[in-house]
Amino acid sequence: MSFAHPTPSQYPATYADLSAGTLTLEEQNASETSKKVSRLRRIGIATSNYIKTIATDYATVLKDICKDSRSRPLKAASYGGLLAGVIYSYKSNPDIRQLRSKVVDLRQDMTLLPAPIHNKKADAHLERLTSLLNNNRLDHYNCFLFSVLLQRPYDRKCNIYEAQDKTTRNWWWQEIWNNLVDIGAFNRFWYLEHTFKDYDVNEDEFQLNSVSSDEVKL
Repeated sequence: MSFAHPTPSQYPATYADLSAGTLTLEEQNASETSKKVSRLRRIGIATSNYIKTIATDYATVLKDICKDSRSRPLKAASYGGLLAGVIYSYKSNPDIRQLRSKVVDLRQDMTLLPAPIHNKKADAHLERLTSLLNNNRLDHYNCFLFSVLLQRPYDRKCNIYEAQDKTTRNWWWQEIWNNLVDIGAFNRFWYLEHTFKDYDVNEDEFQLNSVSSDEVKL
């Protein structure tokens, strides 16, 4: 019985031929790193181009306003006022840290008041915000010119089926309407400010006094 010996062409000529077409672990890691870097670089370039485009648009608007300010002063003033309002709205858009600080300040103010004169609406809203913040059930959405506070039915880390299943939820606009807690703009949360307008006035006392006065008249 004879065996066929492989020809020299079937053997790799050098050690380099043995590693041809294969990558070591270090080379694979380097390749993945370069891909991630290139992806981040593309994102950075796209973000930079977007910011440059916005800056160019604003610069063009400002130039047009300056050119038309002499011939059309009212139009220039209206555009300037609108631009100033947008900038102020963006700068004064409150964040979640401001809300936490405001809640702490209000709780301190309420502790300085006697309990009988507490406004029950203010107490209830303050307790609601405190509970939502402590249980990670309050979401803050930055909408560029204003903020929206929405409550969650469950904690963010809750993994039960009802919390994760999106098919059991309502339409997005219904979710916003049903879970809306407050709207923030111009360095304040408006419903919170409205609730604490008369936080040291207990309306129930006035109702009791009016009832007792009516009884005395009778």
